[in-house]
Amino acid sequence: MTHKPVMFFYSYPLCSTKKQYNLWKDVAKQYKPNPKNGFCEDCTKEYQKKMIAEGRCENPHVWFCKDEDGFEHGTSKIKEEQ
Repeated sequence: MTHKPVMFFYSYPLCSTKKQYNLWKDVAKQYKPNPKNGFCEDCTKEYQKKMIAEGRCENPHVWFCKDEDGFEHGTSKIKEEQ
């Protein structure tokens, strides 16, 4: 699988406040999210849907899958055609 990059126009995502993003960055230093997914790794389908409706989702290509423990997370992997 390949990745489509997760990118933001400003120094923090439009879907959050600067304070929220800075708090996330502090926590992310401890658990090291996938750098290709970054902030979007901790998003949810419901929140993404709301942000898309408000025109605030900068990465609508992110989709959600479950890990081996059953936790859902955002990923920027592009599904290959089967």
